[in-house]
Amino acid sequence: MIQLPSLPVDCGEELLLLVRGFIDHESAHIRYTDFKAFKEAALDAVTKNLFNAIEDWRVENRLAAVFPGCRHNFHELIRRFFVEDATRERAGEISFALSVLNYVLLTVRSWDVPEVSQPLREEITSLDTHFPGMRQSLDFILAQIRQGCPDTSSAIHYARQLAHCLTSWKSPSQEEQHQESGTQTENTSASEKAREVSTPEASTHGTSSAENSCSPAGETGQDILSGIPSIVDTLPVDMGNWLGKQLEVHAAGESGRKVEMAVEGFCEVHLLPDQDREKAVRMATALKARMLGLLQAHTLRHAISGRQGKLETGKLYRLSTGSTRVFQKRASVHKLDTAVHILLDSSGSMHGESIKLAVQACYAVGKALEHLSGISLGITSFPAYRDGKIGVFPLVRHGQKMTDRMQMQAHGGTPLAEALWWVMRQMLILRETRKVVLILTDGVPDDVTQCLQALEALRKTGVEVYGIGMKFDCISSLLPDTSSRVISRFEELSPALFEVLQHALLRETRYD
Repeated sequence: MIQLPSLPVDCGEELLLLVRGFIDHESAHIRYTDFKAFKEAALDAVTKNLFNAIEDWRVENRLAAVFPGCRHNFHELIRRFFVEDATRERAGEISFALSVLNYVLLTVRSWDVPEVSQPLREEITSLDTHFPGMRQSLDFILAQIRQGCPDTSSAIHYARQLAHCLTSWKSPSQEEQHQESGTQTENTSASEKAREVSTPEASTHGTSSAENSCSPAGETGQDILSGIPSIVDTLPVDMGNWLGKQLEVHAAGESGRKVEMAVEGFCEVHLLPDQDREKAVRMATALKARMLGLLQAHTLRHAISGRQGKLETGKLYRLSTGSTRVFQKRASVHKLDTAVHILLDSSGSMHGESIKLAVQACYAVGKALEHLSGISLGITSFPAYRDGKIGVFPLVRHGQKMTDRMQMQAHGGTPLAEALWWVMRQMLILRETRKVVLILTDGVPDDVTQCLQALEALRKTGVEVYGIGMKFDCISSLLPDTSSRVISRFEELSPALFEVLQHALLRETRYD
């Protein structure tokens, strides 16, 4: 699961780029990273950092090959992180050893974004100064990675090879000492001379003070790595962690109001009593018969005369008058391909007979629409219990059959805004061409401003919203009169619900 911080409804292009890039990056890892192999590898901090650089590049390119739009997001973020943000403190400025990790990271990123070559050249200078001879070994392995790194196991293998280059590296002074020790075993007198020459005073004269001040002479790669655990927090940051931190910073700095989306919670529901269910079924039968008649008249394909189609012999006489309409074809009709979602307010003000009649009305409409072709129905109640968070409870999900388990108790407030955000997320993934949300509520939302923002977002995404206010006309302030209706008695709910749905379903919006 990809988790995002709380974000404002209206955010700038920069924040949108970060959000898209973060989702793309994490999605790439979910699709292509073998987390089991990574866990079993048990990499140390340095090897893990090298692995992250390789694996990020690998999975991002695989995702971009399938979804080309992701490549644009990745490249923009790479430019921002490695080129535009070049004034930040480099890893090599903290430790010479970390400049090796930074060199690997910049090299991998420069393969896709040539602009990274500028900071890479600076890192090459630092690497060649402090670790002469190491870059050639690193470049050989990096060339193999670029040529082919098919999976996570390969990335782990190459990361270990790169780490080995660092651990096995020896400074030039140590190489000289190693050669001198070999000579000492052959000539004892020469050995004694060598020990005299290798005193601290002699070594000092043999090396310039400038070189000693900037290079780790006399150390091995293993000696340098031993000091990294104390500065592990300064290791080069990978793309995923950088994006996560940037999102938190930008989200905290945005002046826009934050919104909260409801989550699926728990609500105790029971089977409808037989008497209530039978009453709702009778109501559903009447509604279904009426709805079928209206839909049939609305979607019936009549045969009309035209200039193409099947030849109609009874119309051939028209040719003598110069008319070529002697063919038969089907007329264009409106196509029902609609997802309807009923959002039922089950707050404390709906206690007693109110929630009972509202549930009956929803059940009746659900049974009436259940078998109608081209209509997908969902029913959700709010609020619901969820560990201190605002929750909703799906009574019927889209694509599922109607359930008799809908009897519930009213409780809590009216978090309509949070419920609308949750419904919008559910509606956006449905395949139906039309999407309709119907709100049933009897009170004022907990946050009217947030409701208006959610309704505006639904409108922008093409979701039609209708509402029925039960005994209170607050719904009229949220929705226009053409999309809302207020009833004074709960007995009017079922007819009103049917009327609003009829208006929504039979709107002339699409032709086939």
